[in-house]
Amino acid sequence: MDRLANRLAHRLTALGVGVGNVVAVFLDQHSDRIVALLSVRKAGGAVLLLDPSYPQERTAFVLNDSGAHLVLAHAALAARLPAQGSRAVLLDTDSDTQSDADAGPDAVARAALAQTPVPEGRSQDLAFVTYTSGSTGRPKGVAIEHRSLVAYADAMTRVFTGTGITRGRAWGSPSRWTGAAGMPLRDRHVHAGDGHSLVPRREA
Repeated sequence: MDRLANRLAHRLTALGVGVGNVVAVFLDQHSDRIVALLSVRKAGGAVLLLDPSYPQERTAFVLNDSGAHLVLAHAALAARLPAQGSRAVLLDTDSDTQSDADAGPDAVARAALAQTPVPEGRSQDLAFVTYTSGSTGRPKGVAIEHRSLVAYADAMTRVFTGTGITRGRAWGSPSRWTGAAGMPLRDRHVHAGDGHSLVPRREA
């Protein structure tokens, strides 16, 4: 998976993705979504995670408002994307995400693309973009910098492995803090260490 993400990251770089550029991920729960998230980070871009179940009008608005010029998707979902605007990169028809075999005449080139790219960046660069529900009007974008993610991850580590919570259940949002870390596991259990687990509220 890491090698596939590296290859896709190199392709994103070739398509113009650099530090702070927003790339949308428009995928259902699938291993390709993790590959897509990792590839955007490896290319230095900022992740905009889109839910395919949302209305097309919302998707179109968010893509336009965020300035995302690429959308990582599957062919079956591409029809739900706006006809104009962001360019779709189809992961299920792209050789960069279909095989991890470094054999054949292109073995040397593929092996080179499997190497981890090292984009230049700073702690204040954009890492993640998320949008409010829009229940009181239009959705509003929230820009999250790398330093904010680091601080959040550090805080969560301290909370769930320290002495502030006794062994048992604690209210939390798995989709929020695992999504911010680049691993969206919505509606799944998340093990936080020291015997604690974060679970969806409806299961608690």
